[in-house]
Amino acid sequence: MGRTLFIVLLFTSVGLSPASTVEEPRCANMTMHIIIGAVYCCPYRIPFSEAAIENCDKDHDEFQCGDDCLLANDGLLGTDKRFNHSLWETHIKKVVHDPDWIDLMIGSPKSCSGFQPHLGFEKYCESGADELFFCMSLHWYMNCPKSVKISSPLCENLKKKILPCFSSMFKN
Repeated sequence: MGRTLFIVLLFTSVGLSPASTVEEPRCANMTMHIIIGAVYCCPYRIPFSEAAIENCDKDHDEFQCGDDCLLANDGLLGTDKRFNHSLWETHIKKVVHDPDWIDLMIGSPKSCSGFQPHLGFEKYCESGADELFFCMSLHWYMNCPKSVKISSPLCENLKKKILPCFSSMFKN
């Protein structure tokens, strides 16, 4: 769990910066502390195989960024070396065993198709994998299944800060 949480935090941290809040001034105070809290309030297992996580922990020098490494190691890139939604759907059905998460995780890439225009995201991966994974993580948090959602004053406060900043991104 420790390594998984580290990877989730690593991949969500690269996308959140003050520049990423151009639409909503109240979102300018969004910090990594808030995003880390979101992971606590809606715990999920990163949907990559243990083998991919281990391989990318050891050596990902051939990849521009860690997200590309994970996607490639789990065979989620198409022949064009870009994220492939059909491969993702098959993968999720294979590695995610909680029925509350399967449909949400399968549908999240489609929900994130307009992510870049809505948020001034600082891009690190030429492939766009970092944008996609950051957006999917937000989508999972904002649609957290009741079976895993943690109810606490901390989580309610985080929800009040995060939802106004990002909810418009997912209204299609």
